[in-house]
Amino acid sequence: MAVRLGAKRRGGRDSRIKSVYPHFYNRHSTARATIKSGFLNSLGRRRRMSIWRMGGRRRSGWRWLNGLLIALGLMICPIFTAGVADAGVALQSNPPRYLILAPDELAPHLAGYVAAKQAQGFDVILKTLAQSGQTPTEIRSAVSAHSPQFLLLVGDADLLPAWPSRSGLTTLTDLYYTTLDGPWDYTPNLAYARLPVHSAAELQSVLAKWSAYEALDGSQPWLSRAAFIASGEPADYSTAEQIHTQMIQTHTLPAGFTGQFPNATQPGGDRLYAHTHAATAADLTAAFKAGRGLAVYFGQGGELGWNSPYFTGEQVQQLNGPPVPLLVSFASRTAHLSPNQISFGETWLLHPASGALAVIAGGADTTRTADERLEKELFRALFSNPAAPPPVGEALRTALLAFGGYYASGETLVKQYYEMYTLWGDPTLRLWLDAPRRFSLDLQPQSAAVCAGQSHNLPIDAQLNSANPFTITLSLSGQPPGVSAVFSPNPASSPGNSVLTLSIADAV
Repeated sequence: MAVRLGAKRRGGRDSRIKSVYPHFYNRHSTARATIKSGFLNSLGRRRRMSIWRMGGRRRSGWRWLNGLLIALGLMICPIFTAGVADAGVALQSNPPRYLILAPDELAPHLAGYVAAKQAQGFDVILKTLAQSGQTPTEIRSAVSAHSPQFLLLVGDADLLPAWPSRSGLTTLTDLYYTTLDGPWDYTPNLAYARLPVHSAAELQSVLAKWSAYEALDGSQPWLSRAAFIASGEPADYSTAEQIHTQMIQTHTLPAGFTGQFPNATQPGGDRLYAHTHAATAADLTAAFKAGRGLAVYFGQGGELGWNSPYFTGEQVQQLNGPPVPLLVSFASRTAHLSPNQISFGETWLLHPASGALAVIAGGADTTRTADERLEKELFRALFSNPAAPPPVGEALRTALLAFGGYYASGETLVKQYYEMYTLWGDPTLRLWLDAPRRFSLDLQPQSAAVCAGQSHNLPIDAQLNSANPFTITLSLSGQPPGVSAVFSPNPASSPGNSVLTLSIADAV
């Protein structure tokens, strides 16, 4: 029998697969690395990513090797639960069910996206409006019939209808596609989002941006930069700067995020405060062109953009940096949903190469106090476990339900916020909140051979690397009969190392 580490040949029907997958859990802040036979598909994992490199290229997918290959990879397994006020019963399925509804003319262009989500472990169901029905009531019946955990509505409101407000707002809403507990229910039972494209060309551009993001490996420096933008208007700046600073100190700073304003190295993220630091539209443009993994605005705004610093859709269209994975706008009417009208939030999402991958924003008039509370709850949800963040759609749902706990049950303001604050983008998208904490496992030697029928003890150095300290529990599974393995020490500290000893018994 031959034991080979790091063999590079593909192909061969008699080969076995051995891959190392570090798992990050939120239990006791520990991680587990497992050497496992076969390709392991994670339900709800953020992306399939290999940190094993050959010739400088990232390898992913199946690796068929001659003998036993121990390769390297990374998998994020999120565990996320929350108790919230006014919560409807969340729909659950295993694997998680992802329902996509699209106009008939756009559905064929979703084939690649559907396949990618299936590869990530989702049970994806794609339905056209011809199959689901054309009216909001018919579409909601289709949603209820499939009981998804995630819902994506493809098309602007003129292609796929939305619901009128039930609380006096002028904006349309998608909320009532997800309220499944009765005719007067306003509590979402699932995470949802809309992709408000107007054509197949726009759809293909957005899908290309999403695909490029899924291919990232977390090593890109801009993923660990955050931008906090605060209005300079007299009525807003104190609240805006205070809540942003609190989120920096509580969440992004401990997670290792940085920024470049007002200082070249700004721990926790940019403080693009128009009042205290005199941030301008040019400063915002510079930050977005350099790339940001997360951006949040608090202040006044409208359908055309933000008031202070004054930043409009025209400036968004001129951006050429990497798309912001999540842009959050705590401002009035920046995500106003109306047929044949493109709002500020849509401009970010529909930028063909830059802009944003997902946008959370309000479609009607907001209030400072309510926005402050919602920002606090959104960050609490997003950063509940930075090593395994929840999908952004679920984070928004959790935040809104927690936001409702500040008020009396059935209060109009709560209903309005549930209706107006929406996600445009992919509800299953996950942020690289753990990028500053990347973990890798390197094995030396990379190859070794032993003969069948002979007893051997083969020591292999497992080097554990991470920017921040972790406790790593290592295990081996799926090894061939007669092969045992011991890691010492185990658990091990990262950065650090452990020795893997493979023992091959004598033939009987």
